[in-house]
Order: sequence, then structure tokens, then C-alpha cells
Amino acid sequence: MTASIELKQKYDATKVAVGRQAWNEVVTDRRFLVPKSVTQLEKAEHILQTASSGVRDLDRLKTSAFEKLDAAA
Repeated sequence: MTASIELKQKYDATKVAVGRQAWNEVVTDRRFLVPKSVTQLEKAEHILQTASSGVRDLDRLKTSAFEKLDAAA
């Protein structure tokens, strides 16, 4: 029960919506299509982790995801 409550606190509706929008925009960007050593799952986890740390700004989430891609290159 505690884990369920903890997840709800980390991923409230606003964070999920912004994270989903960030993911949609990242995967449709041409930079995402370039083969990298980071898997799609790792990219999604990075967006979720960034959102769970309190980032709700769409541009900051996308920038963070692309920085992760660049670091893996």
C-alpha cells in the first residue's frame, strides 16, 4: 500500500501529462532517430526520473532527454 501511495505522489496527473508530451515530442524529433547506445526504455525512464524530481516544464524535460542522448553518443 505504501508503494502505491508513493508512486501516486511521484507521478501525479500533471507530471504524467507533461512526461507523456515530452516523450511524444522527443520520439518524433530527428535526433531521436539517430542510433544511440541508449535504449527507448532508458530514455523513457530518464524522462520519468526527471519528472519525479519535480521538473514539470516541457522544454526542460525534452532538453534533459536530448542531453542524455548526446552523452550516450
